[in-house]
Amino acid sequence: MGPGLGGPNVSASSSSLSRRPTTGVTGGSSHQPASHPAAASRLLSSAVLAVSRLPLPLPPQAALLMETSLRLRGGGGLRIHAKEKLALGHNSLLQAHGEIDAGAAAPSYLALFVRQFYPQIAANIGVGVQFHKGQRLTYNLRAKKALPFTSDGLLGLNLKARLLTDTEFNPRKRTGAVELAWTILDFRKGQDVRLKLGYELYGKVTKPFIIYASVAQYNALQTT
Repeated sequence: MGPGLGGPNVSASSSSLSRRPTTGVTGGSSHQPASHPAAASRLLSSAVLAVSRLPLPLPPQAALLMETSLRLRGGGGLRIHAKEKLALGHNSLLQAHGEIDAGAAAPSYLALFVRQFYPQIAANIGVGVQFHKGQRLTYNLRAKKALPFTSDGLLGLNLKARLLTDTEFNPRKRTGAVELAWTILDFRKGQDVRLKLGYELYGKVTKPFIIYASVAQYNALQTT
């Protein structure tokens, strides 16, 4: 069966990139509960720290990048999302995700991926595991292709595809997305902003109108 059409996908994020390290994690509005992002950050930090202690062939200046964001989806309520990245080698990284349902004040999503980047074709692929509250553990294969409209790559189109399987590698869900992404450098001192607008596609079911927005803060740490 052909893919169904989801709804418009809107994202706005602000970031302080690795070229401007900061010392704390902030983000979102003044009404954001402070304890929720902190809990997600601690959870992800523990997972990535455990992996970073393994005898992996890390480069001497491996960068650790932390992002927290607010995400609002139609009918899904407010989610506080945390993402942490650890460089593993040439054009590859380990990426951990955690998400908290702001209403329930409880984790709703955890994931761990290894991603490989191909700068020559502006694409990357990733493989990993993920767990949604109330569901079983699944494997995740994802791919992303960027189509820049400008020479600096700040405005462009992102094409995304994802395949979920069970632990026996039986396909469970296929999704795709088309996003228009615009990055504004130095929107505020030490902070960049990224805006996204797009559609999500689903394999068997047409999802209702979906809107999400995110505000992200990045902290770059150098490991030695």
